[in-house]
Amino acid sequence: MSKKIAVLVNEDTMQRCSCGGCLKAYMKKVDSFERYADEDTELVGFTHSGGDLEKKLASFKKWCHYHSSFDVYAW
Repeated sequence: MSKKIAVLVNEDTMQRCSCGGCLKAYMKKVDSFERYADEDTELVGFTHSGGDLEKKLASFKKWCHYHSSFDVYAW
């Protein structure tokens, strides 16, 4: 079973960045994702911290509750 990963990016960062570097790091399992080099992972979310953050996190948790646990990374 794959480990579920959700990436939460600071809203200010998303105003200046396409987040391509974070996505590339996930795909190549480098930098912050290096700890998953030997694991099967699935990216289940990629969002920013703006808006109703509690609702976003609850939505991730609800989705993953039915599928398995997940890790959230914040930048």
